[in-house]
Amino acid sequence: MPVEGEDLSLALSIKNVFDKYYFDHASYMEYIGSPIAQGYASAGRDFRFNVTYAF
Repeated sequence: MPVEGEDLSLALSIKNVFDKYYFDHASYMEYIGSPIAQGYASAGRDFRFNVTYAF
C-alpha cells in the first residue's frame, strides 16, 4: 500500500505473513510412479519496505 507525497513515496509489502511451508504451483511436479510430488519450497516470510525520493 503506497503512501505518496509530492517528492516522497513509501511502500510496505509482506509476503507469506504466516511463514507457511508451501510449494508454488509452478515449482513442483509429480514423477511417474512416485506418489509424492517433488520440487522446491517457496521462500519464507518476506518483509519489504521501499522509500523513493525524487529531487
